[in-house]
Amino acid sequence: LSEQGTLPVKAAVQAVLQCCEAVAEAHEQGVIHRDIKPENLFRTLHADGTPTIKVLDFGIAKHLEGPRRKALTTPNTVVGSPNYMSPEQMRADGVVDTRTDIWSVGVVLYELLTGHTPFEASSLTKVCGRVLHDDPVLPRDYEPQIPIELERVIMACLEKRSIDRIATVSDLACALAPFAGAEGLQLSDRVVRVATSLRKS
Repeated sequence: LSEQGTLPVKAAVQAVLQCCEAVAEAHEQGVIHRDIKPENLFRTLHADGTPTIKVLDFGIAKHLEGPRRKALTTPNTVVGSPNYMSPEQMRADGVVDTRTDIWSVGVVLYELLTGHTPFEASSLTKVCGRVLHDDPVLPRDYEPQIPIELERVIMACLEKRSIDRIATVSDLACALAPFAGAEGLQLSDRVVRVATSLRKS
């Protein structure tokens, strides 16, 4: 973003779908990342030269259930980056599930396409206030060439009530597939297969 500016739709969605594959694996292992943002998404290459996104920094990740349920950070402590944090994570009330990562992935895609985050303000306090209370600026207000159907997917990631949000990374990948060119279906299928195979195992 800093070197080349916003990404074309296909490139942005492909990058986010690759991110979704890693997040799907984490979620199916019972881990919420809680700090997905561009700085934690590393662009690199496979051995054959094809690009890939690696998700880094699980330092504030949280386990959902079972013997690993304990968070890696203190409960009721606000952790993460406010521009990318969901309302429920910002409230630090302990009710945070995988849909907090759906919110953050939506913010990342928004930024890749527009060069902005949805709740920009002059201070972190004001950012938090906007995340909790204001509607996001529509992506097409910044970049009218964004397909309106893609804007709807992004806005579905940014529903303030987690129950109204896209429910799973697999669902998000399937919704994004049509915007990723010829590779979209293959990338989304990989996300679904990762989630399904891990669930079966």
